[in-house]
Amino acid sequence: EVDALFETIGELRSQGLAVVLITHKLREARANADRLSVLRGGRTMAEGVAPETLGDDEMVELMVGRTVRPLAGAPGAARVGEPALQVRSLDVPADRGGLALRSVDLDVLQGEWVGVAGVAGSGQRELYEAIFGLRAIRQGQIHVGGSLVHSGDPASALAHGAVGIPEDPIGDGVVPGLDVLQTLRLGGPLPTKLGGLAVDWAAARTWAEALPELQALSVAALDRDVSTLSGGNVQRVFYTRALASNAKLLVLAYPSRGLDIATVRSGLALVRERCVAGCGVLMISEDLDELLAVCDRIVVLHDGGIAASVSADGTDRRELGQLMIGAAA
Repeated sequence: EVDALFETIGELRSQGLAVVLITHKLREARANADRLSVLRGGRTMAEGVAPETLGDDEMVELMVGRTVRPLAGAPGAARVGEPALQVRSLDVPADRGGLALRSVDLDVLQGEWVGVAGVAGSGQRELYEAIFGLRAIRQGQIHVGGSLVHSGDPASALAHGAVGIPEDPIGDGVVPGLDVLQTLRLGGPLPTKLGGLAVDWAAARTWAEALPELQALSVAALDRDVSTLSGGNVQRVFYTRALASNAKLLVLAYPSRGLDIATVRSGLALVRERCVAGCGVLMISEDLDELLAVCDRIVVLHDGGIAASVSADGTDRRELGQLMIGAAA
């Protein structure tokens, strides 16, 4: 669809239409623009330069004002151990009848980073919700860290070590009235005082202020009401909460949505550290370049089923796109 969009824009250009493309995706800018300008903080940092005169690292530095390390490659599945996630013969009902997922088998091993690609509405949301017990399943089993996740019981998924970033953090995760600190501690043990009769928020704040993720992801002040934050800043809070956990399995639904390129790279570098330490990662994303850059393996959802499971270093965007729309079948 993206390729078709830019092909159409190219046809309009050939008819004399001037085009301004505003994007943070470097590949799109390079592939389609005659000249590039870079904005940062309301100021023009570069104006009208030819795309080939700026490297990606130079462009990113102009965008964010500092050097940003490039995306690290896949952790390397050679270090993997036991399954962090096992999904077997999974059928999940859709909201309006029928099945959103059918006969899905999926493994994520310890230390493995698996991507999920698919056209929107191919069952990604239902897969996330089923793993966390948020959606009742019709048939099949889900195990996290070797333990069965009970259908419709989110507490069992959390207890067995699954932590995630939902597809819609604002709609699915924000509790009105809670500040950033309180939101960071949701789902985890709280420090107490007075013999366990009260929450020790001073200790909780000390814990939060020491989190490396807090600085790396530029999270808002701890006393800010999360419901008043922008979408990107809400995403940073939930990203930090997931990474700060002692998870056996991280399930990340569109983790880079709403984030600038520096935060995207910092966040994915932190995910890689968790993965190298033995955490299994399942990442749902519509950005194929991102999946290809960081994953060991990519599974493709099409029409509620897994169309293929491919090695990230053995495929490309076009092959994935063909699998996503069912053309390869």
